[in-house]
Amino acid sequence: MDALRKILLQYAPECFIGDEIDPIALQHRLSSTENPNTTPITTGRLLLEHGPLEAKHQLLVGDNLEIMRSERKRFEKRFKCVYMDPPYNTGKQFLYNDQRSSIQEWLAFISPRLQLAHQYLRQDGLFFASIDDHAYAHLKLLCDQIFGNENYVTTFIWRRSGAGGLRKIFPVTTHEYILCYAKQKSCHSKPWHAPHSESSLNAFRWEDERGKYKRQALYHRTLAYREAQHYPITIPDGRKVYPPKEQGAWRYIKSRFLEEKNKNNICFIPSNRSPLRLEDGRPAPINIYTKQYLIAGQSNPSSLLNPALVGQTRAAKAELKSIFGSDLFQYAKPTKLLIHLFSLFPTEDGDLFLDMFAGSASMADAIHQLNPLLHTVSIQKPELCSPKSPAHEAGFMNIAALAWERICKTIPSTKARYRWQAKTEKK
Repeated sequence: MDALRKILLQYAPECFIGDEIDPIALQHRLSSTENPNTTPITTGRLLLEHGPLEAKHQLLVGDNLEIMRSERKRFEKRFKCVYMDPPYNTGKQFLYNDQRSSIQEWLAFISPRLQLAHQYLRQDGLFFASIDDHAYAHLKLLCDQIFGNENYVTTFIWRRSGAGGLRKIFPVTTHEYILCYAKQKSCHSKPWHAPHSESSLNAFRWEDERGKYKRQALYHRTLAYREAQHYPITIPDGRKVYPPKEQGAWRYIKSRFLEEKNKNNICFIPSNRSPLRLEDGRPAPINIYTKQYLIAGQSNPSSLLNPALVGQTRAAKAELKSIFGSDLFQYAKPTKLLIHLFSLFPTEDGDLFLDMFAGSASMADAIHQLNPLLHTVSIQKPELCSPKSPAHEAGFMNIAALAWERICKTIPSTKARYRWQAKTEKK
């Protein structure tokens, strides 16, 4: 062993951190000998408290609970966003070497990690967690306890696949959930925006000198009756119209209506089926609309995610195939999904994103595509790849090595660092 250590020190000093051999670096050193296209690893420990980050994208290798505990002083209140895509409690064996078939064991596994995630977020930070229907209800209750139900934002529904395959007795589950919480909702004042879908763009059928717009009725039948929103409006022929008596209301109070009218944002459209009433109670010959102008990338986000915008599992498989030549990781999320989620809310250059269960490093890839000036920290335990798995056959002994290789392949122009965490989770 001493002879091997001397040889490594002489020919591969990058495979050491202090006096310890770094197995991830050693694997990449061996891989680079066999394959000259393999990206070499740059070792080093980053001290985040000393000014700006040296590396925009970091991979910390080890158990995330141990790493997050040991790095608390450096990371606490630093992150704009924390993403968690944990092992799902399906009753089957999952990564992290445990058979957590009971929900109590799974929650005991997740709970301390959620608490640390809450501590790592800035006051204006956001938390996202992917989960399927086996544990959604339990995770929602746990997140309510840790983040506070008052800071719950929404649950996104992602259609991961179609309903193909063999016919079963009961409906096929084709979706997963993404829970979203704010660290402190009161710290968020800017509205979230999403790209327009093709179908939503079709609604912008009219155009004037200010651009394309859609019409939205000023009267809403479902609004609660309020006297301040039940006033007369003078139409172009001089008569006055009202909403139906004690049923619905105008969308705007009178001062807001006059403001919009002065901006030329009000349309009076002839109609044979207008719900509005004249002063004598007869149907009005006109309906009133507001103009809603098209602003690129600024539609109101929906919790029901559009598959055309976010992709499905097969998209993630195709991405891995394009990067590595084959689909090497079973549980990857498509980068289109993560880009969509993380583009909904405002960010600034230099904001930090944390991926607690990096897997194949989809989040780091997605964040770099979203904005190369955002920074990521990914944590992945070096779970061994099955000898018969495509990843192992491709030369990856563990998932952390796969994650690192993806970071290096998809973000070649940025500084990237990784650090080996020697501690393991205490039983």
